[in-house]
Amino acid sequence: MSAYREMARIEAARRRAMSRRERIEAELDQLWFTVPEAAEVLGEHPKTLYRRIKNGEIKANRPSPRKTRILYTDLAAYIAQESGGKSR
Repeated sequence: MSAYREMARIEAARRRAMSRRERIEAELDQLWFTVPEAAEVLGEHPKTLYRRIKNGEIKANRPSPRKTRILYTDLAAYIAQESGGKSR
């Protein structure tokens, strides 16, 4: 097994062992997310996330007509808002 495949296997095992909150915090280390990346963090389908962006629930930046990016602070704010609303 190559060293890269072994590292990927170890990283995958580590991620499975992490709680959802820990996985989200680890993912938020990057500055911008594509819609599919943000959808993966949220555990939602990308089409659902596009709908939330269209409805104004999540702020997004469109640097070009074919690219939509979400700033990590906007994603974190949405996660905090959603977790606050569900705990009531």
